[in-house]
Amino acid sequence: MDTFSQSLIAVFQTIPQSPTLKQIDFYRFLIPHLEELGNYLSATIPNSPSSSFEQFKVQLQQSVSDEEIYWVFTGLSHFFAGQGLYLSAEPLYLQAINILRERLGENHPNTQTCYQNYMIMLSQFPEAELRKRFPDEVVKMLKPKSRNLWKQKLLGLIQGVLRLLILPFYYVWLGLRWLVRRLLSLL
Repeated sequence: MDTFSQSLIAVFQTIPQSPTLKQIDFYRFLIPHLEELGNYLSATIPNSPSSSFEQFKVQLQQSVSDEEIYWVFTGLSHFFAGQGLYLSAEPLYLQAINILRERLGENHPNTQTCYQNYMIMLSQFPEAELRKRFPDEVVKMLKPKSRNLWKQKLLGLIQGVLRLLILPFYYVWLGLRWLVRRLLSLL
Protein backbone atom coordinates (compact mmCIF):
# COMPACT_ATOMS: atom_id res chain seq x y z
CA MET A 1 0.00 0.00 0.00
CA ASP A 2 1.30 3.45 -0.76
CA THR A 3 2.45 5.81 1.98
CA PHE A 4 -0.40 8.26 1.35
CA SER A 5 -3.05 5.60 2.00
CA GLN A 6 -1.21 4.40 5.09
CA SER A 7 -1.12 7.97 6.37
CA LEU A 8 -4.84 8.42 5.75
CA ILE A 9 -5.67 5.20 7.57
CA ALA A 10 -3.51 6.32 10.50
CA VAL A 11 -5.63 9.50 10.59
CA PHE A 12 -8.83 7.41 10.62
CA GLN A 13 -7.62 5.64 13.73
CA THR A 14 -7.21 8.93 15.61
CA ILE A 15 -10.75 10.25 15.02
CA PRO A 16 -12.55 10.11 18.38
CA GLN A 17 -16.14 8.91 18.69
CA SER A 18 -17.21 12.34 19.97
CA PRO A 19 -14.86 14.91 18.41
CA THR A 20 -14.46 18.33 20.00
CA LEU A 21 -14.80 21.54 17.98
CA LYS A 22 -11.03 21.83 17.76
CA GLN A 23 -10.75 18.27 16.45
CA ILE A 24 -13.59 18.83 13.98
CA ASP A 25 -11.77 21.88 12.67
CA PHE A 26 -8.56 19.85 12.32
CA TYR A 27 -10.18 16.89 10.51
CA ARG A 28 -12.45 19.06 8.35
CA PHE A 29 -9.81 19.46 5.63
CA LEU A 30 -8.94 15.76 5.59
CA ILE A 31 -12.49 14.39 5.39
CA PRO A 32 -12.87 14.66 1.55
CA HIS A 33 -9.66 12.63 1.12
CA LEU A 34 -10.80 10.09 3.69
CA GLU A 35 -14.20 9.77 1.98
CA GLU A 36 -12.52 9.23 -1.38
CA LEU A 37 -10.35 6.46 0.06
CA GLY A 38 -13.50 4.85 1.45
CA ASN A 39 -15.15 5.11 -1.98
CA TYR A 40 -12.18 3.41 -3.62
CA LEU A 41 -12.21 0.63 -1.07
CA SER A 42 -15.92 -0.02 -1.39
CA ALA A 43 -16.18 0.30 -5.18
CA THR A 44 -17.16 -2.74 -7.20
CA ILE A 45 -14.34 -3.57 -9.56
CA PRO A 46 -14.92 -5.55 -12.77
CA ASN A 47 -13.24 -8.97 -13.04
CA SER A 48 -10.86 -7.68 -15.68
CA PRO A 49 -9.99 -4.04 -14.95
CA SER A 50 -9.46 -2.27 -18.24
CA SER A 51 -8.17 1.15 -17.27
CA SER A 52 -5.14 1.98 -15.16
CA PHE A 53 -7.48 3.72 -12.70
CA GLU A 54 -9.48 0.49 -12.21
CA GLN A 55 -6.19 -1.39 -11.75
CA PHE A 56 -5.20 1.17 -9.10
CA LYS A 57 -8.48 0.54 -7.25
CA VAL A 58 -7.89 -3.22 -7.34
CA GLN A 59 -4.36 -2.81 -6.00
CA LEU A 60 -5.59 -0.45 -3.29
CA GLN A 61 -8.35 -2.84 -2.21
CA GLN A 62 -5.94 -5.75 -2.09
CA SER A 63 -3.28 -3.83 -0.17
CA VAL A 64 -5.54 -2.62 2.65
CA SER A 65 -5.83 -5.09 5.50
CA ASP A 66 -9.13 -6.08 7.06
CA GLU A 67 -8.31 -4.14 10.25
CA GLU A 68 -7.57 -1.03 8.19
CA ILE A 69 -10.86 -1.35 6.27
CA TYR A 70 -12.65 -1.27 9.62
CA TRP A 71 -10.90 1.96 10.62
CA VAL A 72 -11.57 3.74 7.33
CA PHE A 73 -15.34 3.59 7.76
CA THR A 74 -15.39 3.74 11.56
CA GLY A 75 -13.32 6.94 11.60
CA LEU A 76 -15.57 8.69 9.11
CA SER A 77 -18.71 7.47 10.86
CA HIS A 78 -17.44 8.73 14.21
CA PHE A 79 -16.60 12.10 12.67
CA PHE A 80 -20.13 12.65 11.37
CA ALA A 81 -22.11 10.96 14.16
CA GLY A 82 -20.04 12.79 16.80
CA GLN A 83 -21.35 16.07 15.38
CA GLY A 84 -24.94 14.86 15.29
CA LEU A 85 -24.83 14.46 11.48
CA TYR A 86 -26.49 11.06 11.69
CA LEU A 87 -27.84 11.09 8.13
CA SER A 88 -24.27 11.50 6.84
CA ALA A 89 -22.95 8.80 9.16
CA GLU A 90 -25.64 6.20 8.44
CA PRO A 91 -24.57 5.28 4.87
CA LEU A 92 -20.98 4.94 6.08
CA TYR A 93 -22.02 2.52 8.82
CA LEU A 94 -24.05 0.49 6.31
CA GLN A 95 -21.18 0.49 3.83
CA ALA A 96 -18.78 -0.64 6.56
CA ILE A 97 -21.13 -3.40 7.69
CA ASN A 98 -21.48 -4.73 4.13
CA ILE A 99 -17.74 -4.66 3.44
CA LEU A 100 -16.83 -6.16 6.82
CA ARG A 101 -19.44 -8.91 6.42
CA GLU A 102 -18.03 -9.69 3.00
CA ARG A 103 -14.35 -9.63 4.02
CA LEU A 104 -14.44 -10.81 7.63
CA GLY A 105 -17.73 -12.62 8.08
CA GLU A 106 -20.83 -11.95 10.16
CA ASN A 107 -19.36 -13.02 13.51
CA HIS A 108 -16.00 -11.22 13.38
CA PRO A 109 -15.46 -8.78 16.30
CA ASN A 110 -14.96 -5.80 13.96
CA THR A 111 -18.22 -6.58 12.15
CA GLN A 112 -20.06 -6.91 15.45
CA THR A 113 -18.55 -3.66 16.78
CA CYS A 114 -19.66 -1.89 13.63
CA TYR A 115 -23.21 -3.24 14.13
CA GLN A 116 -23.18 -2.00 17.73
CA ASN A 117 -21.94 1.46 16.73
CA TYR A 118 -24.67 1.62 14.10
CA MET A 119 -27.35 0.70 16.63
CA ILE A 120 -26.01 3.29 19.10
CA MET A 121 -26.15 5.92 16.37
CA LEU A 122 -29.71 4.91 15.45
CA SER A 123 -30.77 5.27 19.08
CA GLN A 124 -29.93 8.98 18.77
CA PHE A 125 -32.58 9.48 16.07
CA PRO A 126 -35.90 11.01 17.14
CA GLU A 127 -38.53 8.38 17.85
CA ALA A 128 -40.79 9.72 15.08
CA GLU A 129 -38.01 9.22 12.51
CA LEU A 130 -37.39 5.68 13.72
CA ARG A 131 -41.11 4.84 13.50
CA LYS A 132 -41.14 5.95 9.84
CA ARG A 133 -38.22 3.69 8.95
CA PHE A 134 -38.41 0.62 11.18
CA PRO A 135 -40.98 -1.79 12.61
CA ASP A 136 -42.25 -1.21 16.16
CA GLU A 137 -40.05 -4.00 17.58
CA VAL A 138 -36.90 -2.22 16.39
CA VAL A 139 -38.10 1.13 17.76
CA LYS A 140 -38.81 -0.45 21.16
CA MET A 141 -35.33 -1.95 21.19
CA LEU A 142 -33.68 1.35 20.27
CA LYS A 143 -35.85 3.59 22.48
CA PRO A 144 -36.82 1.59 25.57
CA LYS A 145 -39.40 3.23 27.81
CA SER A 146 -38.24 3.84 31.34
CA ARG A 147 -40.53 2.23 33.90
CA ASN A 148 -39.31 4.44 36.70
CA LEU A 149 -39.46 7.82 35.00
CA TRP A 150 -40.90 9.54 38.07
CA LYS A 151 -38.07 8.09 40.21
CA GLN A 152 -35.48 9.46 37.79
CA LYS A 153 -37.09 12.91 37.86
CA LEU A 154 -37.30 12.87 41.66
CA LEU A 155 -33.65 11.85 41.93
CA GLY A 156 -32.65 14.68 39.56
CA LEU A 157 -34.65 17.16 41.66
CA ILE A 158 -33.00 15.97 44.89
CA GLN A 159 -29.54 16.25 43.30
CA GLY A 160 -30.31 19.80 42.15
CA VAL A 161 -31.49 20.85 45.62
CA LEU A 162 -28.41 19.32 47.24
CA ARG A 163 -26.16 21.21 44.84
CA LEU A 164 -27.92 24.47 45.71
CA LEU A 165 -27.52 23.78 49.43
CA ILE A 166 -23.86 22.71 49.25
CA LEU A 167 -22.61 25.28 46.74
CA PRO A 168 -22.69 28.33 49.09
CA PHE A 169 -20.69 26.43 51.72
CA TYR A 170 -18.15 25.43 49.11
CA TYR A 171 -17.64 29.07 48.07
CA VAL A 172 -17.30 30.13 51.73
CA TRP A 173 -14.69 27.43 52.22
CA LEU A 174 -12.80 28.61 49.10
CA GLY A 175 -12.88 32.19 50.36
CA LEU A 176 -11.65 31.24 53.82
CA ARG A 177 -8.88 29.12 52.35
CA TRP A 178 -7.77 32.03 50.19
CA LEU A 179 -7.89 34.40 53.16
CA VAL A 180 -5.84 32.08 55.39
CA ARG A 181 -3.23 31.61 52.68
CA ARG A 182 -3.08 35.34 52.13
CA LEU A 183 -2.61 36.02 55.86
CA LEU A 184 0.05 33.32 56.12
CA SER A 185 1.95 34.78 53.18
CA LEU A 186 2.04 38.17 54.96
CA LEU A 187 3.72 36.68 58.04
